[in-house]
Amino acid sequence: MDLFPEVAIELEMLSKTGIPGKLSKALRNWSLRKSTVIVCPTEMMASYLIESGFSRDRIRVMHHWSDGSEIYPVPRSTNALRRHWGLQDKFVIGYSGNFGRAHDFATLLEAAALLKNDNDIHFLLIGGGQQRARVEETVGIQQLKNITFKPLQPPENISESLSAADAHVVSLIPRLEHCIVPSKFYGILAAGRPTFFVGSPDGEVANVIASTRCGEAVEIGESQKLADLIVQLKNSPERCENMGRNARDVLDIVYSRNNAVQSWSDLMSGLQQRAEEPLQSSVYRSA
Repeated sequence: MDLFPEVAIELEMLSKTGIPGKLSKALRNWSLRKSTVIVCPTEMMASYLIESGFSRDRIRVMHHWSDGSEIYPVPRSTNALRRHWGLQDKFVIGYSGNFGRAHDFATLLEAAALLKNDNDIHFLLIGGGQQRARVEETVGIQQLKNITFKPLQPPENISESLSAADAHVVSLIPRLEHCIVPSKFYGILAAGRPTFFVGSPDGEVANVIASTRCGEAVEIGESQKLADLIVQLKNSPERCENMGRNARDVLDIVYSRNNAVQSWSDLMSGLQQRAEEPLQSSVYRSA
């Protein structure tokens, strides 16, 4: 789903000009050229591969999805985790998932610092990963009492966990748009919560948000804008609820599990039909 070795190269973990980087890319390209079809989760990844010399006819775009029966909106008033964590009376901004190298946290932390005196707003960061220790260190140094950390929750609590926030932050470093899509976005859609996206305004998530009105997007470094948008959403419960409904609607209509299963079924049926055509032609000629 993510494109390697490009991810490692863009994060400067692998040199583009070094032997390991060149060899990894050559082997990857060899495997793709041996494939009958190449499935990409975003248009940007598909465009990148086409520009890299792969045939447009062999590339399909099939988006990520989320299971709407497994992840669903839990009302704030009945959310046991929200109550257990003491967040009933707060407007909660969530981050849930991997604290990975591909994500920006500086904009989120700066927005939290700008809002530290607003007692109605709280930030809930759930998950773990390479950057979590650094984020926790920054929160401690700046004494940001409006941020709470929690571990990644078990699968049976995923709906309550994602629904504990009134809105979520999703981020992606812009240079990774062609090789990564933040899959956490689709779970947020399923939970019926708005998304604040931090990254490229022309990226996959930003485009979905703009076209469906299920959140807002800011660029990396626009911490004041993010803080202002959070306050605006807190002060407009009806708008927040509308964005949440839009989020769930786009999940059900576009990014549902059923749609994904149907798309993959159609793809496999088409490949099977293509594989049988030469055999059928041979039979017809023999007859």
